[in-house]
Amino acid sequence: MNYRFGRWRIAPQARELWHDEQLQPVARRVFECLAYLIEHRERAVGRDELVAALWGRVDVADVLVSQLIARARRAIGDDAQAQRAIRTVPGFGYRWVMPIDDAAVAGGDGAPAAVPAEPAAFMLADDVSVSTGSTVAASSRPRHRAVAVLAFTVLAVVVGAGWWFSVRREAPPVPLPPTGAAVVLVLPFDVAATREQGWLRLGAMDLVAERLRAAQLPVPPSESVVAALHAHADDDEAHREQNAVAAFKPRLVVHGRVQPSSEGWRVELDALDDRGTSHRVSATRAQPTEAARQASGLLLAALGHRGSANEEGGADPLDDRLQRVQAAILSNEYDLARELLEQSSPAEQGDPRLRFRSAQVEFHLGRIEQADTILRELLADPATLPFELRTNVLVSRGMLAMRRGECAAAEPWYDAAVRLAEPDGKPLAQGNALAGRGLARACLRRFDDASNDLGLARARMAAAGDALGLARVDNYLGLLDADRRRLADALVDFRAAAATFERFGAVDAQRAVLNGQLEVQADLLQHADALASSERLWALRAQVGDPGQRLALAANRARALIDVGRLQAAAQVLAATADDLAAATQAGYGHYVHAQGARLAELSGDRTRAVAEARLALAAWPKQPDEPLRERTAWLLVRAGANDLADGTVDDASPYAALVLATQARARNDAATAARQYERALAAAEQGGVPATVADAAIAYAGWLLERGDTRRAAEIGGRVARWADRDFACAELQVALYQALGREDLRVAALRQADALAGERQVRASLRDAALPPARS
Repeated sequence: MNYRFGRWRIAPQARELWHDEQLQPVARRVFECLAYLIEHRERAVGRDELVAALWGRVDVADVLVSQLIARARRAIGDDAQAQRAIRTVPGFGYRWVMPIDDAAVAGGDGAPAAVPAEPAAFMLADDVSVSTGSTVAASSRPRHRAVAVLAFTVLAVVVGAGWWFSVRREAPPVPLPPTGAAVVLVLPFDVAATREQGWLRLGAMDLVAERLRAAQLPVPPSESVVAALHAHADDDEAHREQNAVAAFKPRLVVHGRVQPSSEGWRVELDALDDRGTSHRVSATRAQPTEAARQASGLLLAALGHRGSANEEGGADPLDDRLQRVQAAILSNEYDLARELLEQSSPAEQGDPRLRFRSAQVEFHLGRIEQADTILRELLADPATLPFELRTNVLVSRGMLAMRRGECAAAEPWYDAAVRLAEPDGKPLAQGNALAGRGLARACLRRFDDASNDLGLARARMAAAGDALGLARVDNYLGLLDADRRRLADALVDFRAAAATFERFGAVDAQRAVLNGQLEVQADLLQHADALASSERLWALRAQVGDPGQRLALAANRARALIDVGRLQAAAQVLAATADDLAAATQAGYGHYVHAQGARLAELSGDRTRAVAEARLALAAWPKQPDEPLRERTAWLLVRAGANDLADGTVDDASPYAALVLATQARARNDAATAARQYERALAAAEQGGVPATVADAAIAYAGWLLERGDTRRAAEIGGRVARWADRDFACAELQVALYQALGREDLRVAALRQADALAGERQVRASLRDAALPPARS
């Protein structure tokens, strides 16, 4: 029985793994792991079952199982982040998820599908090389005030310090750095060595890139280069590289090769510029990192950087280990990176560079407090840290504070990083520090300061030739514009950032920016566009391992479905969150699900459930200023009949504070107070300029006026939302009520048809259907 998946074929009886028509060397246990998961693909395979099947015993350490799964993934071009073929089932085991071509199960031909993201290399012997995988928690952004925390969790670490990285395959056009930025692009190396040296493919690339960057050349971060390559996983190797190069439009492309020689290791660099001129250098040293360092100096000299040709710098015994760890991080192999760190000697473990790598790995593995402890210890004596390392540590402390939602605590760390980086003149370090400080200041609602920081950060990223850094800043500018109620500008920013993230395959970043885009579209009452954004987000959910992040994703999906009247689909999404609600430990996620549950219950006429869901949401909601969704949920609680809303739940200046008071006055028949509060709510909403909030205030006020028989004033208020009646059901339904009250049957009939077209599973109120509709014209 042969099994074909994409451009791979495995023949269990022949014990052969083929890629296209090439037989691939693969370790015995790796092969058996692939075959076992494929043959049991109809279900998840437990960890103990897999161990018993492959080892014939049960006393196998978890790390060995993780290493085996990582090697199996790598053998077929998969990795722990993408999980296109082998998916981790948290707390249980693994499952094969890549489609098997039915026509090929018995050995027939199947249509080609995905090309592996990375070639299956360095796997020639059995059980020698180790590499492991870890699912990285992905971020989502359900509301504007949660935006800074949620977006920064992902975006600040996609590039620059290289803390967080993931990939996907779609590739629309990408905004490019200005042509004035003469970008130097260093690609992964060719490695003519045994699989034990496979780490050099990315490790040597990163070392050379860092050496060139230290000479003030604009070299994009290695994370960005790997992302661009992963984004074109469906291409063959040559086209994958061409497309990745096109994403940067570099003036100089550096290809490297590492191979053993009789004297140790030889590193060759070939730098081809945009005029077709090639600069070739080579160096041979006892260790590959020494050879790469020397070759970098020779290349700098060839490019006209004096004083670099003979720069030896001395052999650093930690170089190899540091580059191995960095290569593992670039490959999303965080468990392997931790293992390499743990294998270092006690003396090496005290080295600040190794300690910082350890903090990175702890962060990737979700051990936030451990990462923060390491960073605090590093800063206990900051004078001992090299400049760049100190800057990275400061930025990282700010990032962790942002992750915890502590915007005020984050700003001083970024401020210190900005002050440290400014005199040095390194644009990438400056750009990262300014971007972080800008987002922290936006979170603190210091909009002018934030705008200045982000504008300068964008210039620094352009100077560094970092297209992903530019996209990150564009996303921050979108968040800033959204908070300043410049919604149309925010959409432009988000779309520009999303195009780049898709091109580079940065899935976590893409989720964050799509969340921002969805929220702005919903606030603009562009429900069809918001639904499309939610569908793009929902397609990425399989790559989200953290239950809290999945809750945020489900809440946004449910919101978009409810807004277009797909209530059953929204109910299914929310019902499927039960396990995640029980498992999630992070604050700031479950309440979004309960808020949408309250909306759904209210629309379904279940006031008791609406009250219960709203109370659950508000009880867990962190109090932050100007968060409309929380305030809207509080108003829903009062509408549903609850009278125990705690003081301070809604900001006094918010339109929803006035709507709460108006609803309460309406319930006790206090017409004077209700009128005054409705007027106040409408004025505050229009001053804010968010269509969704204006619609909430106008629809509630006009509805109350119609109940009281004040048709003229109701028509004045309702006319303010008539412009959105072609895309929002509630606005359309109000027009039906107004025309009925005004006795305009012809207009009522047309408005009713429009409302019905937008209703989905909702129903226009029966009282508005007291006249039969004439048959619609074809």
